[in-house]
Amino acid sequence: MSILVTTPNGQIGRRLSNAILDAGVPLTIISRRAETSQELTRRGARLIEGAVEDASTLERATEGVDTIFWLTPPNAIPGFLDWAREIAARAAEIAKKNGVQRAIVLSSIGAQHPAGTGPIVAVHRAEIEFAKRFEHQRNLRTAYFMENYRRDLPTIAAAGRLYSAMSPDHPFPTVATADIADVAARVALDQAFEGQANVGIHGPRDLSLREQVAELSLGLGRAIELVSVGIDAARAGMRQAGMPDFLVDLYSELIEGANRGLVAADEPRSAATTTPTELRDFAARVLRPELEAL
Repeated sequence: MSILVTTPNGQIGRRLSNAILDAGVPLTIISRRAETSQELTRRGARLIEGAVEDASTLERATEGVDTIFWLTPPNAIPGFLDWAREIAARAAEIAKKNGVQRAIVLSSIGAQHPAGTGPIVAVHRAEIEFAKRFEHQRNLRTAYFMENYRRDLPTIAAAGRLYSAMSPDHPFPTVATADIADVAARVALDQAFEGQANVGIHGPRDLSLREQVAELSLGLGRAIELVSVGIDAARAGMRQAGMPDFLVDLYSELIEGANRGLVAADEPRSAATTTPTELRDFAARVLRPELEAL
């Protein structure tokens, strides 16, 4: 057994990579700069230095590998959705040609829809490109990352407010990236999985935004007021933060799609899709020190 992790330096990829090494399984990683992956290479990971969108890098990285873990890398460029599809197709084609047997694709709730969900469309397309080529595939459809609330810490620190254009009373799941990595590790280390299937990763429970803000208040140890804004105000705020228009459009579509019910789990919640980290505990352990440092 040998596993390739294409993005080993992020929150999910680093924890997943360490779990694979902990299990004594050979690991290959791709990284643009060797120095960012020294922790893993010191532990025995095989490093292919390069970019995941580069064909020659993928050729070398997939040699002798049984399973590929694909995470669509962020890229703030016009045409991101087409770019994401192209690099997923390239990676899947090269991996299959080199004899890789299984694919794991990091995806999202809402990825069942081909349009109307902003950046989630990128992982919808990645799922499809790998499914065209791999008989054995798992799509990890994750909930909204708890870490995303980091972007709200400045307004919480300055005014005790969290601004959002999301519907305040529509329940949706949130999950810690550590829990995603743990599920990814279990799937990656299971070399017996067969066929194509989706794996829901839904966090501990579904809560409305209003309920989530209450949990954040408890975890952060301060009162937070949820301030609902319209999509035009949200777009203005994104522009003020320096987002280019194409990203404003993409994330506005995500918000509007969520409010229409498109960004929802297609897989029913079960014991298997439920993960342990509560938002309140995550806020206290991870976000509170960051808030207090502002």
